[in-house]
Amino acid sequence: MPSIKEMSIAPKPSWERLILLADFPDYYFPNEMKGTSELQQCNAENPFGHPIKCFATFDKKLINQSDAVIFYSHGKNKLRDIDFLPVKLNGQTWTMFSVESPAYSKNAAFGDPVFHRKFNSTMTYRTDSEFWHGYIRTIKREIPWTETRRNIEEAALRKSFRNKTRMAAIFISHCNTPSNRHRYIHQLKMYMDLDVYGLCGDLKCEDRVKCDQMLSYDYKFYLAFENSICVDYVTEKLLRVLKSGRVVPIVRGGANYGKLFPRNSVIDTSLFFSAYELAHHVNQLGQDEDEWVKMFNWRSNWEVSEPYLPMCQYCYHLYKHQRSWHLYDNVYAWWNKDACFRPVDL
Repeated sequence: MPSIKEMSIAPKPSWERLILLADFPDYYFPNEMKGTSELQQCNAENPFGHPIKCFATFDKKLINQSDAVIFYSHGKNKLRDIDFLPVKLNGQTWTMFSVESPAYSKNAAFGDPVFHRKFNSTMTYRTDSEFWHGYIRTIKREIPWTETRRNIEEAALRKSFRNKTRMAAIFISHCNTPSNRHRYIHQLKMYMDLDVYGLCGDLKCEDRVKCDQMLSYDYKFYLAFENSICVDYVTEKLLRVLKSGRVVPIVRGGANYGKLFPRNSVIDTSLFFSAYELAHHVNQLGQDEDEWVKMFNWRSNWEVSEPYLPMCQYCYHLYKHQRSWHLYDNVYAWWNKDACFRPVDL
């Protein structure tokens, strides 16, 4: 167990903190300026009564000058996949970042003994991470919709329902997955109309914008089925459907959807004993305009937000007089052990 001296933070001559984003793809921060500007916005909140400044960098040459390092962990199964020495400075904060499920994250290198008791925290979609970075955020509206707005929305939904010509669709490109979703889809197709687009089906739609428009206009339901059934794992498949506000999502994964999302906003396959029972429910709902429209009532009090890195929260954490002294014995074991499980609905 490291001593308090080893884990304490040495005072700095200024209120600046440097955060190294190690190996992050460009799409998280198109350029360094965007990352810096986002941190400047949260700096203005000034929660401690004194100036604070956090800066983000991608330059791994600055690792020894960084107060914190957030490691993008994907695609690092072997130590040779990591091009830096796992040497941690006293007082430095290390955080593992991951958004893929353990079945696909390929980050076993972080289970090597050289990384044991090096990581203080994690930034992932799991709700037990110190810094939560989920694909979807549903946020309580500060001002709920007025009755007039609700009536306008209901009228639009009823018109949309009457114009729709298809029951359900799914877009998938990975066929044989740990969740065995292809088998579940095959069973569903025996009992309901279901169109499968992509490499795993017989229909094609390659322009995402046009596909989303078609889905919103033609279909009553969309199957947001995950490729793996893992704790808290929910992806952008559900995000786009919830944001459209015109298609009811049917979800299948390892998340507690009732906890993560507003009541009656999704249809969870885990609440049905079989694909047959689910299909029966969907077929009934697809013929009942009133009940289908009720599936969107949650939108008057909730809004859907894009995912974003919790950099402000992370910045504030670096300014605490005593940062988290917690150290993961093996951060990869935390990430991987008992995190995913076999489907039990087939």
